[in-house]
Amino acid sequence: MSRAIKIPQYEKMRTHVFNKLENELDPRLYYHGIQHTRDHVLPATEHLAYLENIKGEPLILLLSAAALHDIGYINQYENNEVIAASIAAELLPEFSYTQQQIEVIKAIIMATALPQTANTILEKVMCDADFCHFGSNDFITLSNNLWRELIEFGYEISKEQWHKSTLDLLSSHSYWTKTASIEWDKIKQYNIGKLLLQ
Repeated sequence: MSRAIKIPQYEKMRTHVFNKLENELDPRLYYHGIQHTRDHVLPATEHLAYLENIKGEPLILLLSAAALHDIGYINQYENNEVIAASIAAELLPEFSYTQQQIEVIKAIIMATALPQTANTILEKVMCDADFCHFGSNDFITLSNNLWRELIEFGYEISKEQWHKSTLDLLSSHSYWTKTASIEWDKIKQYNIGKLLLQ
C-alpha cells in the first residue's frame, strides 16, 4: 500500500498569510507593513532564487519562509522572528507541509533575526532579500519609513542618530550571496553616497 505524497499548498498558504498581514498588522508599521513582504521581499526572493537556480521543493520552502518571515509583527514588535517561526509551525500543517519542511522554513525565518546568521543557501537568499532595499532606488524613503515606525513603537532616536546608524549599517553590510552583490551593490553604494551628502 503506497502512501500519498503530500505537496505543500504554497499558493493557498501565501494568500492566507497575505490576508492576515493585510487585516491584522498594526497600521503604524510604515516599513514592516504588508508591502514589505508582498512588494519587496517576496519578489526579491523569487528573483534571487531564479538567479541561484533554486527549484522544486527548496524553492517552495524558501518562498514560504519569505511570505511568513514578518508575520510575527502581528503579535509583537521585538523578537518577531521567534513568533513568526511559531506561527509557521502552527499554520503550515493546514497546508500540507511536513514537519521536516516546517523545520527548514523556521530556520530560514530565524536566519533573518539581527544580526543575521545564514548557513544554507536558502537562508542566505532570504537574508539578502530581506535587505534588498539597501540596493533600491527607494532606499531613502524606505529608511525614513522605518525611522518613523521605530518612533511610533517607542524608540527614542533622533534624525541625526538615525542618519549615522543607517550610514554605518550600509557601509559595513555585505550581501551573503554573490548574486545579491551583483544585483544590488552598485545602487547600495549610490545610496551610501546620497547619505554622505545629507
